[in-house]
Amino acid sequence: MMSMLSKDKYYEAFGDLLYAMALADGGIQEVEEVTMKERLQLYPDSQKIIDRFFQNKDEHNTVAFAYMKAIEVCKVHGPDPEYAFLLELLVAVARAYMGIVPDERKILDTFIR
Repeated sequence: MMSMLSKDKYYEAFGDLLYAMALADGGIQEVEEVTMKERLQLYPDSQKIIDRFFQNKDEHNTVAFAYMKAIEVCKVHGPDPEYAFLLELLVAVARAYMGIVPDERKILDTFIR
């Protein structure tokens, strides 16, 4: 069954999750932003993902708010092979600064479910 969700909303959810991950360790570090941008260089529609990340940052959204927005979109969208890439990207951002801390591990664990 094909999702009725637009790809734009799906990519925005990627940006929301990346923002939540980067913020989960207490603050967004430049190395996390650089890691995200480098990993997304060849990804289709990467600018939509990056723009959403920075929209969250500009709005000072909380980890919980961004995460819940993303998870709701992912639930509606349903299973997708692109989630494997997103998971790799989330791990890379988490590892970029101080390794994976408990709050980042929690995001990873709940996203995997």
